[in-house]
Amino acid sequence: MKDLTHDRGADVIYDPVGGDVFDESMRCIAPFGRLLIVGFTSGRPALAKTNHLLIKDAEAIGFTIGALSRLDPAREKKNFSILMGWLAAGRITPYVSHRLPLAKAAEALTLVRERKVIGKAVLV
Repeated sequence: MKDLTHDRGADVIYDPVGGDVFDESMRCIAPFGRLLIVGFTSGRPALAKTNHLLIKDAEAIGFTIGALSRLDPAREKKNFSILMGWLAAGRITPYVSHRLPLAKAAEALTLVRERKVIGKAVLV
């Protein structure tokens, strides 16, 4: 990361993994950077060392879509509309590692549970 940013570090880091990935992210965040925590698919939640945040003048922000829809439905609706517009325009392309027929929904859930899905599993 330091090579890519000329020793500055990343301004924004999106972390759905937690654990060791979070630990390494803290090491490569730029001064005044933001680390967005959206999950801990590694199985281990992140443990933020506040001294790293203080030294870098950085922020760690936790976010769940469930809380947004419950606490601020208008903002959630606006964000959803923006994302769907980006999807329709081809600005974002979600990665789908598995496509299964609806009849194999139980198999799809097993793949998710066994952490074999990368990105999304889609029932078609």
